Amino acid sequence: MRGHTGRKNTNIFGRAAGSSRPGMGERSLVSPLWLALLFATCAQNLWALTSIMRILLLNLGMESTRAVKQALSGQGYEITADRSPTVDEILALSPEVLIAEATPSDLSCCGLISQLKATSDPRTPKVVMIVHGGALERARALDLGTDDVVSFPFEPLELAAKIRTQFRERQPQLELEAKLRDAEQKEHLAKIAVDALHGGTHSKRRYWLALAVLGLSAAAALAALVTVTAAGIRCNSKRNLPG
Repeated sequence: MRGHTGRKNTNIFGRAAGSSRPGMGERSLVSPLWLALLFATCAQNLWALTSIMRILLLNLGMESTRAVKQALSGQGYEITADRSPTVDEILALSPEVLIAEATPSDLSCCGLISQLKATSDPRTPKVVMIVHGGALERARALDLGTDDVVSFPFEPLELAAKIRTQFRERQPQLELEAKLRDAEQKEHLAKIAVDALHGGTHSKRRYWLALAVLGLSAAAALAALVTVTAAGIRCNSKRNLPG
């Protein structure tokens, strides 16, 4: 008589036949996906907490700096100042709005703004220039590529309104960039999950589930890219409208 070996019949997940408890294969399938989802949620919350409205003051005199800070105080802005940063340093700081000042005796910021506006980097900030003079100086600043201009001395309420306008115009772009980063992050996490799944038993069920996760992530990344491109086209169309 052949002895009983004690071997149990198991399914593709390593679960014993007739058992309701998950086997090792099923746990290894679920854990990476849940960990990836948890990591993505935490990253989104962290980005939301750290999305501060940053303003960089470029080449402002003492009197202008004091007037700008008074006009924008209590509105939730993070304001920093720098006298002579490079284009790369400005992009690394990633301010949403840059406030520069040009005076008859100091036009050093003009060349830097031209270089900054010539880049195609998505981190390029909105530029508001403070000029000393009237309509001619304001027109020159706009021709330079600035997004808005104000004459010094200025009314605090007017400057605050101009800055809010620049943030409103930049907000859709920031949201689209965040969606694109989120889609790229999900695609990366999906690849991690696929690698984890292939580390265990290679079954058809796991293979097709991994492909489905990767496909959905790639579709999300493509949809975000299309949305960013369409938004850019709409913005360019609005700028080219007469009046």
